[in-house]
Amino acid sequence: QKVPIVSVGRHLSPSQQRALIEALSKYPGQKFTIDCAVNDPEAHRFAGEIRDTLIKAKWQMLSYVPMWDMGFSSASNWPNFFGVQWFTSERSSHMPAAPALRIELKTCCGIIADGVNWPDARNSMELDVIYVWVGPSLDTHDH
Repeated sequence: QKVPIVSVGRHLSPSQQRALIEALSKYPGQKFTIDCAVNDPEAHRFAGEIRDTLIKAKWQMLSYVPMWDMGFSSASNWPNFFGVQWFTSERSSHMPAAPALRIELKTCCGIIADGVNWPDARNSMELDVIYVWVGPSLDTHDH
């Protein structure tokens, strides 16, 4: 019988939230989307904390889409989709808010947030948007 992987609890403390808000408020109006695996309650809750913090930093949320994981973050399918990820279109001009998000998550919160300019052959990604994915914690355990 296959045992599901369950994320270990992640939280942004009030002091981490304040530090992120202070640092990321330098980029007001930065557009973002945030997605997570809805079938991982911990990732869903943590995505909500990140979403709320970015909104308080005056970033503009375009969508919040908890979605069924469909195996995307399964260790056997897409091991790189664990943790916090951010994507921008490879066609985007430099967006200083994207690396700032990565740096501040690490500096303020100890969160490694990998980022990539995503190949967008269909031109379906908006050029000035940071797409954030919150997958299962890197520290998972079988349940």
